[in-house]
Amino acid sequence: MTRLTDEKFWSDSYVNIQFQDLHDHSVALLLQKYLPDGKGKAAIELGSFPGAFLPTIGRKGYSLNGIDFNPRNTDDLPAWLKSQDLQVGVFRSGDLFEFASKNGQQFDLVCSFGLIEHFENYDEVIRMHLSLLKPGGQLIITTPNFRGWLQYLPHKFFDAYNLGKHYLPSMNPGKWKKLLESEGFQTLYSGYFGGYAFWVDKDQKRSALNKRLFRLTEWSIFQLRKILWFQSSAFSAFCGIVAIKGHEKA
Repeated sequence: MTRLTDEKFWSDSYVNIQFQDLHDHSVALLLQKYLPDGKGKAAIELGSFPGAFLPTIGRKGYSLNGIDFNPRNTDDLPAWLKSQDLQVGVFRSGDLFEFASKNGQQFDLVCSFGLIEHFENYDEVIRMHLSLLKPGGQLIITTPNFRGWLQYLPHKFFDAYNLGKHYLPSMNPGKWKKLLESEGFQTLYSGYFGGYAFWVDKDQKRSALNKRLFRLTEWSIFQLRKILWFQSSAFSAFCGIVAIKGHEKA
């Protein structure tokens, strides 16, 4: 498995993170649209820390579970979810591929938000999701869309370090759809969403000129958002897929 990140990268990235319920985020809105009633069902997020979209899933009635490198995933994240009056199952800290290979449980919903793009063998990562899914269960995968040229260029210039941690060919929901349909899945949604948005993951040292150009780019993108009201692989912030696993033959 060719990984572009490691445990230290994620631990450092989230060292000062505070838990947030991003209920009005574009990903949360996708979940609200496509998730069915989850009462009596179990969901697992792969790469679950810090769990910003788990409350949206939990409010649908699902019991929440998760696996992530971050050591705070075991205690702090489920404690926060419980404080939101959500039903919480088991959260583990560790390698999710080792977990998937040894875990005997399957779930009604398997999801990840910004995971598969950190692996060159992203198709294997998608199949790992499938191994945890019950027949008739739902799969949801989203990633950022740095592959679109109006996303790629500003990231290449202003956020090259972060861009290098992402495998751009993975950001292709058309390929995900072909893979899933070859495995007997029914696709409910496959495409790009979120409009034109640009962000960098963390503060970076910039020259005075780079800072001025960065502010100009942010202003330009703000103006472009007024006219780019539709969705496109060229600029939409995210891509995603929602699919149902076919029932196994008797």
